[in-house]
Amino acid sequence: MMGFASAQPILRTAKDIKKNDTKKNDTNENDIREKPSGKNHQGKTMTVRLIKLAVIYLVIGMSLGLGMGISQNFLLHSVHAHVNLLGWASLALAALVFHVFPETARTRLATIWFWTYNLSVPIGLGGLALFLLGLTWAEPVLIVGQLGIWAAGAMFAINVLWALRASDLPGGKRA
Repeated sequence: MMGFASAQPILRTAKDIKKNDTKKNDTNENDIREKPSGKNHQGKTMTVRLIKLAVIYLVIGMSLGLGMGISQNFLLHSVHAHVNLLGWASLALAALVFHVFPETARTRLATIWFWTYNLSVPIGLGGLALFLLGLTWAEPVLIVGQLGIWAAGAMFAINVLWALRASDLPGGKRA
């Protein structure tokens, strides 16, 4: 009986915690992530999507590298490099920019960039892989994909430079 009596405060505490959790509308005070709301939501959503896509490209790039190493066939080494650079590195860096400067993620141009880039990268890389494998009919696919990636890069630069123009910095100072 002594063990049961000492366990009761623990059970009561657990019940109190459960009651408090339901009163807080399912928010957990131990959760350090800020709940997105309003304009902040768009920036956080963009950042999370970019991180998820970057990690997918990381796994694809590493898998391609592993497969080339195992088979000792390095014909697709430039596809491997571009998957890692355009997929993993560029998307992770874009996520960092959008996280550090969330106003850059809240523009219409950021949304257009997101879709242009994320449609153009697989088209361009797929075209590159097919072309390297000797399927010359894929050259126009490669060109369209690469032009889309270039256009998206220009959009990203314009978006960042416009959103972070000197007039928006504290005190109107130039960076």
